[in-house]
Amino acid sequence: MMSSWWAGLPAAQATISCGGQEHRLRWQAGELLALDHGDADAERTLAALGGQRCGCVDMLDAWHRHVGDLRVLVLASRGLTDQLSPQPGPARPGGAGFARLAGGLTPVRARRGWASYSASAASVAHLTAGRGPALPAPATADPEDELIDLLQLGGCLPDRLAATIAAGWSPRLSQPDEAARRALPRLHAALYGRATAALRAWLGKPALAVDLQMIDGRRQPGLSQREEGIRAELPFGWLVDVWAKGLAVTAGRFCLATTHSGGRWVLSTVRPDLLEPRPLTVELPADQ
Repeated sequence: MMSSWWAGLPAAQATISCGGQEHRLRWQAGELLALDHGDADAERTLAALGGQRCGCVDMLDAWHRHVGDLRVLVLASRGLTDQLSPQPGPARPGGAGFARLAGGLTPVRARRGWASYSASAASVAHLTAGRGPALPAPATADPEDELIDLLQLGGCLPDRLAATIAAGWSPRLSQPDEAARRALPRLHAALYGRATAALRAWLGKPALAVDLQMIDGRRQPGLSQREEGIRAELPFGWLVDVWAKGLAVTAGRFCLATTHSGGRWVLSTVRPDLLEPRPLTVELPADQ
């Protein structure tokens, strides 16, 4: 029986302000939950009838509206060395914008969408959203403000959103439809950014040149030395199977792929000398 994509991925939790109180949002087993609200649908009905809006339920709805939004994969953190930092200023009326640390992307709000970016991969520039089914948004909701709010959640929730989006797109690449083919530059950019950040941190080379080929999931992944840097051959599913679970670098080795049974995971890993991959067995927490 095929396991769920979130197997081995522990629960994550953050608090937000809701009605003047601190409430909990918790991600577990692939779903975001508002722990301090028993009936989210009732809260939505009251808001539709003119009652006070509920911050937690608004965040749940924003999450579902962006669950297929490829901009999240491009803009969200790519690892521990690449964190988002809220910053006040005119970038976002009534709230904070955000900037990426460690030389990554710096979104700049303009009247119509994201105005400019700087990044190491040219394909990052293609940022048209690819979204799945979404819940209706309030008439006053700004999708870009929602995206900023989601990316500023604490407790690793933005990483879980990125993993959810990657897991939704990954199976579509085995037999890509027109939408998946159009999304390929952005999917490649998402994989490139995270794999490159992991490789540079692993080898301690911040300027390491990485030539990434996004391969079919049925092919064997690998790393090889090139005169100008490293060539990496990885499937897009690496984001779900390896990166999202925090396994990109494990015990000083770079992880290429994973297989598992129960809580025991076998990683295909390589040492910094890039010799033949060797298995490494680890135990990850069961679904929570």
